[in-house]
Amino acid sequence: MVMRNYDLGFVGYSPLHAIYAFHLLNEKVDQSILVIGMEGFHNDLERYCLLNKNIKYEKIVSPPYISQLYRIKEKIKQRRQIFKQLKNLSFEHFYTCNEMSPESIYVENANNFKNGFIFDEGFLKGTVALETGTLRWRMKKLLRDLLNLSKKSRFNNPTYNIMYSNDVDFFKNYLKHTNIKILPLGRYINAIQTIKLKDYYNLEKVIFLITSPLTENGNARFSNQEVVLLREFIELNHERTFILKPHYRENFEKKYKLLFALKNCTLIDQELLEIPCNNLEFGNARVVGFHSSALVELAEKKIQSDVCSLSRFVESSHSTVMIKSLNKKIQILSEMKLD
Repeated sequence: MVMRNYDLGFVGYSPLHAIYAFHLLNEKVDQSILVIGMEGFHNDLERYCLLNKNIKYEKIVSPPYISQLYRIKEKIKQRRQIFKQLKNLSFEHFYTCNEMSPESIYVENANNFKNGFIFDEGFLKGTVALETGTLRWRMKKLLRDLLNLSKKSRFNNPTYNIMYSNDVDFFKNYLKHTNIKILPLGRYINAIQTIKLKDYYNLEKVIFLITSPLTENGNARFSNQEVVLLREFIELNHERTFILKPHYRENFEKKYKLLFALKNCTLIDQELLEIPCNNLEFGNARVVGFHSSALVELAEKKIQSDVCSLSRFVESSHSTVMIKSLNKKIQILSEMKLD
């Protein structure tokens, strides 16, 4: 079979990655491009690309994300389907937001790219902490072995040349024994459109809840634990008004139905629902979440207001590891009742 050659390949899956992809594609409008990702990621990217009609690319839609470890058979079946689509493709430049994703590993193992680049997928520092001997990491490693993919660890990969990250100093030290060059995300992190939430809310009177898919990822101690904790938090602070911004992978209407039944909790404005947190300017509002990459990114950017985490109350092995690696700008709450 004839090999199909592309100038550029990109693998992403979140709203943040769609921003990275847009800025990259905006620089490479004259090149042949293939973008690989889930349906929601493609929808976000297509919306951004309306800003430049000259951007053209082909796409492969990855199957929906399956996180629970006990569904390994389904994962294997899905991944084999996408491997068939990736067969006989090659790239001059290959960009990925996770070089250990099955799509990325398949392309690498087939020796199908010349220059490899890694984009900061969000909370990379936390990812490093999680993948140091945790049960979840060993299970993911087993899955890759079952798929005959890779036995490498994150970032320990000589086939990649450059990594773009927000935490340049940390990764320069962490990867000092590799040949990977660490560069700041710079222009790739720039919001395409920054929306000021003060135009929608009185920021002094509301608290924004940035949720995490702990249950979907298998990182809670019991199903929907995050909903139980958020309900307790909202009820204890009944004199406050809460605006909920759900994670893009959560079925929020069903999952947070109990929270929306409370008088002091509402869903964020409909037109802001699909906007990444990176594109929202929270001003002096207080922001509360668990340990999602969105919360970490906000802590990096925010100057005026508090960014708080409820992760201490989860008490899972996952949350314990994540707390240790959270940005010091994030306040780890030890009590549910706010001052």
